[in-house]
Amino acid sequence: MGRKSKETPKSMEEWNDWLSRVQRADDVGGALVGVALLERQLEDLLRNFFVDAPKWATEMLSATGNGPLGTYGARIRIAYLLGFLSEEEFRDLRLIGKIRNAFAHSFDKISFDKGEVRNWCRELKTDLWVYPYAQERDEEPRRIFSVSVFLLTARLNGRIMQVPEDRRKPPVLQDVKPY
Repeated sequence: MGRKSKETPKSMEEWNDWLSRVQRADDVGGALVGVALLERQLEDLLRNFFVDAPKWATEMLSATGNGPLGTYGARIRIAYLLGFLSEEEFRDLRLIGKIRNAFAHSFDKISFDKGEVRNWCRELKTDLWVYPYAQERDEEPRRIFSVSVFLLTARLNGRIMQVPEDRRKPPVLQDVKPY
């Protein structure tokens, strides 16, 4: 199995710590920490699927070295194209990225309760998995965001555990058939 990102939670205690950090943080911190976890999980998902070539995987996934898969957005797109995400998960992960970017790139004080961020949170559908038959959805944008991040991390974690079974292997030269 491939290397795990050093910051990805491995035990239930570490998971609970990450999730409580998302919940305890102010709005900016909650958005940044939540997406940081999703980004790490997307890295682990891809790293564990790639052929066992850690040097090349690191180069491709490097955020600091401008790797082509070094950004949250690039990782979401490639995970979707490889069939690791449903259309709904892909859509919600992209919305979560927009929410994170709104907080990360604003000099103004913004919150989950106002403007575009509130509207984007209300467009998220992941939290509805918890309440498929609920008559009323919890409309608090911060809660919708946090529940969505929690559920998406749980789903990605499940896929990370399954991926080693599907890990790519390079073809052996004798197995390559000429045209």
